[in-house]
Amino acid sequence: MNKLLTIFFILQFIIGHTQCLEGDCKNGKGTYRYEDGSIYKGEWKEGEWIQGTLTMENGEKREGEFMDDELNGQGKITYLDGDIDEGEFKGNELNGQGKRTSEDGHIIEGKFKFGEPYVVNKITYKDGTFYKGKFKIKSFSY
Repeated sequence: MNKLLTIFFILQFIIGHTQCLEGDCKNGKGTYRYEDGSIYKGEWKEGEWIQGTLTMENGEKREGEFMDDELNGQGKITYLDGDIDEGEFKGNELNGQGKRTSEDGHIIEGKFKFGEPYVVNKITYKDGTFYKGKFKIKSFSY
C-alpha cells in the first residue's frame, strides 16, 4: 500500500497539477489551473475557452474572446512591461482595428496586421500632443 501511495504522489509531481478550481470547466463558467501555473477563468463550451481571462504564471493577462486557446475576436492583452493591446485579435495578435498603449503613455490607434500598426488613425504622445489622420506605415517606434 505504501508503494502505491508513493507512486501516486510521484506521478502527481511529474504530471503536474491541472484542475478545475471552481464551476463548470466543460460547459458553463469555470476556473481552471494549468500545469504551467496559468489560470483561465470564464466561459467554456465543450471544454474549449469561449470568453474570459487567461492569466499567465508570469503575470501577463489576456482577456476577451477565445478560439483554439488563443485570443480571436475582441480582446485585450496586458504585457509584463505594462504595454496594453486592445481591439480585434487573431491568433493572439492585433489584427484589425485596435489600440496599443505603451507603459509610458504613448497610444497608437488604427488598423493592425500581424500585431503591428498598418494604417494609423491617431498617435498620442505621453505629453498629450497627437497626430490625427490616416496614414500607412512600414515600421514604427516611439
